[in-house]
Amino acid sequence: MAEIYGVIRNQDRRVMPSVNGERVLVLLIQNEQPYRQTLVNLEFAFAIFQNLPDGNYSIIVRHPDLNPTEAVYGQRLSENTILGLRFVYNEPQQSLVTIVVEVNEL
Repeated sequence: MAEIYGVIRNQDRRVMPSVNGERVLVLLIQNEQPYRQTLVNLEFAFAIFQNLPDGNYSIIVRHPDLNPTEAVYGQRLSENTILGLRFVYNEPQQSLVTIVVEVNEL
């Protein structure tokens, strides 16, 4: 089964679990249908989705005080794929800088 790991970091690579006291939401869409959602872990700004079947996935990071309010990354996952995503924000400006992607096929 596939796995997706997502982390939220600021420009200095420090954890960014919340903005203005509200935690960051991570949504997982499978084959264009809502599949799972979670708030990032407060200590490490981390979200994990395990035991995922093959399919097309979109990972959405959402927070009303970020610009854009949603950051989306899509990827087709096979059975033995591990997808790691790092969403990097400029914290003072609360804006998305980049999404760093790492894909491993086992």
